[in-house]
Amino acid sequence: MHSKTIRLFRPTTTYIIWWTATALTFLVFDILFCCVTSFHAFHNYTSTYFTILAGASIFTLPAAYLKRQGWQFGVLIALDILFIANLMYCRTYFVAIPLDSYCIADNLCGFVCSVTDAFRFYDLILPLIAATAYLLTRKKKQTRPGGLLQPALSLMSLGLVFATMYPAGGVYKKLNIMATSVNSVSAITPAYSVFGSMAYDYMTRCNCLTENDSNKMTDWLSEHNKLTSGYHSPLEPRRRNIVVILCESLESWPIGLSLEGREITPFINSLIKDSTTFYIPDVLTQTRGGRSIDAQLLMLAGQTPTATGVFAMKYSGNEYNTLPKEMRRHGAATYLISPDEPSTWNQKAIAQSFGIDSIYMNQSFDHNLPNAVNMTDGYLTDKSLLEQATEKMKSGEIWPENQYAFILIVTHSGHNPFKLDEDLKTISLTDCYPDVLKDYLTAAHFTDNSLRSVISYIKSRPDYDNTSIIITGDHEGLAVYRKCLSEYYSYVSPNQYTPLIILNTPTEIGETQIGGDNPLIIGQLDIYSTLLDIAGLYNSAEWKGMGRSAFDPERPNMSVSPLGYAKQKEPCDSSAIEHQRESFIIGDLLLIHRLNPMRLLRESEINQ
Repeated sequence: MHSKTIRLFRPTTTYIIWWTATALTFLVFDILFCCVTSFHAFHNYTSTYFTILAGASIFTLPAAYLKRQGWQFGVLIALDILFIANLMYCRTYFVAIPLDSYCIADNLCGFVCSVTDAFRFYDLILPLIAATAYLLTRKKKQTRPGGLLQPALSLMSLGLVFATMYPAGGVYKKLNIMATSVNSVSAITPAYSVFGSMAYDYMTRCNCLTENDSNKMTDWLSEHNKLTSGYHSPLEPRRRNIVVILCESLESWPIGLSLEGREITPFINSLIKDSTTFYIPDVLTQTRGGRSIDAQLLMLAGQTPTATGVFAMKYSGNEYNTLPKEMRRHGAATYLISPDEPSTWNQKAIAQSFGIDSIYMNQSFDHNLPNAVNMTDGYLTDKSLLEQATEKMKSGEIWPENQYAFILIVTHSGHNPFKLDEDLKTISLTDCYPDVLKDYLTAAHFTDNSLRSVISYIKSRPDYDNTSIIITGDHEGLAVYRKCLSEYYSYVSPNQYTPLIILNTPTEIGETQIGGDNPLIIGQLDIYSTLLDIAGLYNSAEWKGMGRSAFDPERPNMSVSPLGYAKQKEPCDSSAIEHQRESFIIGDLLLIHRLNPMRLLRESEINQ
């Protein structure tokens, strides 16, 4: 009897090899993921180890019940592909791939260079483990392990994983606690695997609006209204044109930087010296999985992006309160100028939802002009885009003279991996730099040089006195390279800051606010409220955004990242920091449940 029981649980050599290989696959993935984020999962969550056991037990089912080793090898290779894809994604976004994003992988077709740049040769350790296991078992005689071994291991290890969730109240509550914690949000994937992350995304998206969530949103919005109610903009309402130039991956630290006797951004440097220019170098990046399109939500609608996935792909039909809509209500024409395809991250649909009427995208421009296209990525160059846009403005096709207008211009040449054709480069750095740093600085110089044509033209227009030009970055650019580069090169910022440069700032804002060293730190969320201010619409606009105007003297001098990390110039009240942290939770709920924050707040006031 005893010997029969032992046989039921006896492993075979083949099964041990495959089980060990699968466990190593989960372990190596966790280590590589934590190298990008942090090792918090290994230090604080026993579920990390139990998940490795569970993964190894579940994903060796073919080795336990099928005779041919090729099936187990195929399962492990498929798992490797999934893990490598998530590692590549993590190196840019610091989280696993959201569940919704697997369905929109075709959007990556225009960003092949960016995708391949996120790959590392040491990622091949994962398929190498699978190949080694296959070679070790290929010539071995296949025998099945004990009949109860595999299900017993699977149930036991899964039970241990779920046991770590029990004290928190179950799977969703445990993962939700981690997702809303500054230290634990990036630990979800190693602690509960990619599949745990997918499960949380699914449960979050399937949740109905609860009374608790509804109260949470209205309470936060009411509190935010009280915080901003004391500020009355000094600008009187008038027809003021707003031109926003959203520069791809433009960070603040190259501005003012000189290397080898040459300025990296000579044109922007000259603009900042102007007495009517308002410059904030420390604008904290607050984009999430949508990156560039998230920046448009933050800056033009004053809302935080969804926690997982790309808001533009799922929520383009939501009702948004935006700067273009507010200006349009006062008679403005609205334009988008972009080198992207309309389908890229659903940009055309989002532009229309934001109230932009005239859309000029990829096919609106001539790609056959000399040096019009960067052959490395196939995109229209910043120089060609801006020069062609300028010609359309001169002809009156876009923004005829003396027309009241909002114009959004989106550039692309600074996109990761920052590769330009040799004949496009406008600066040559000869010292020994890492390729990514050299390429980034070269791209920044090219974008800086490309801005000359359009800005010089706008300044020459007869309606320039009633126009403000805003130059900013859509998000930080260095991603996973930042830590290493900032440690070895003192001029590279360790912080994810983009610049906010406002040309021709209204004098009513106050002379003390314009020019010089500005000690402010704001977030991209604050740009919407600031632009409302510049446009002279802050006082009349019902929706003032989830941020606060940079000109509001009562605004706390700090900002918070989507992961909850606070950046501040001096100590701030903890309640102000927590209020900003909660804005990301509120913004996520608003998008998921397709709610208009202004309408929600108005209805709650009526009900009270």
